[in-house]
Amino acid sequence: MKTPLSSNYWTKGGATVIDKSKVLTARLVIFNCIMEGEHADPEKCDVTPEEFIEIVQGMDEDRLIRNVAYSKDGRGKALIAFLNTAEITPKGEAYIDELIRKHS
Repeated sequence: MKTPLSSNYWTKGGATVIDKSKVLTARLVIFNCIMEGEHADPEKCDVTPEEFIEIVQGMDEDRLIRNVAYSKDGRGKALIAFLNTAEITPKGEAYIDELIRKHS
């Protein structure tokens, strides 16, 4: 589960520390790519591959998206996230609606 370190940073399970604005931007790009049937990747999200995995896993664990496939190493660490079958959940739709309300 994601936990705030301060008002400006985000982490998932004590792993990668990412600026919250980068997380929000990446989430919006991921949501948009899923809705448009486009490919989401770290470059589109303007994050590193490691940050991209952390953000996608956070969205998956928070049940904002589902049907994400992962390529994992021998220890079970996710190396790549495949979003071609991913779907936005009702909770994800509510998250998007809340962002729109807050920033309109």
